Amino acid sequence: LGVQKSPRPIKYVDRVYGIEEMDKVFRESDYIINLLPLTAETRKRIDKHYFGSMKKTACFINIGRGPTVNQTDLVDALKSNRIGGLIADVYEEEPLPDDSPLWKLENVILTPHIAGVSPNYLERAMEVIRHNLNVYASQSGEMINVIDCSSGY
Repeated sequence: LGVQKSPRPIKYVDRVYGIEEMDKVFRESDYIINLLPLTAETRKRIDKHYFGSMKKTACFINIGRGPTVNQTDLVDALKSNRIGGLIADVYEEEPLPDDSPLWKLENVILTPHIAGVSPNYLERAMEVIRHNLNVYASQSGEMINVIDCSSGY
């Protein structure tokens, strides 16, 4: 299951919902992977409403942008066992403060913002850079991975 601002079919994804139907994914899934970009619309978007929709055994995985999650609501859901667990690589505040309750919870795995690390990262990034430089220099073709400043990502 997936969620997109403008839902469209995606290879290997059974169903893609719009943002307004995101709670369906939270209700149905055993694992929720948050990859939201940080925009005014997504700041603290994942809150007690969504944590309250999750299965008690479900795991929330946060590898998008930390501030897209209301961390107070997340901690409450974890402490009360409203959700099964958390795997987090990003946080509302980074680095995660020493006094964060997340450090002491047993149903939590924390990593230091390294989820994007891959042995192939540089090679893949260089492919995009080479392609876009060629498009720029030749003034022909379409650039890839272009940022849309109006959407914020």
